[in-house]
Amino acid sequence: MITSRWFKGKEELAEIIELRREIFGEGSSVDFYDEFSFNLGIYEEDNGLVGIGRLLSKNGKFFIDNFGVKEKFQRKYYGDFMLRILLRKAYEIGIKKVYVQCSEDVVGFFKKLDFLEENLNDKIYLLSRQGDVSSGCCE
Repeated sequence: MITSRWFKGKEELAEIIELRREIFGEGSSVDFYDEFSFNLGIYEEDNGLVGIGRLLSKNGKFFIDNFGVKEKFQRKYYGDFMLRILLRKAYEIGIKKVYVQCSEDVVGFFKKLDFLEENLNDKIYLLSRQGDVSSGCCE
């Protein structure tokens, strides 16, 4: 069984930070944005926390970042599931447009859920998406 949990603020983020470091490297830790961001954790029964993502406000825009799944759990559509949850949360709280910055190797993943390219800067893509997400999964 797969479950999700929201973390708001810096409280109780130890588990999230541990997975951030595993996925993104040792430089990943609690930061300024965690104080007012929505952190999402995805859990697989018997395996604990397997995926994370964050919705935050930065420079007047809303971003999804710190988005990843443990390597051994990739290709099980957990990323798709998490992205849909984050987009639905954004829509429910009134966010009209959500952005993500990513490398070229994952642009296709975001485009599957209707993210559009906005900009390319030093091989970092800026993508955006407007509106709610359909409830269908794993297309």
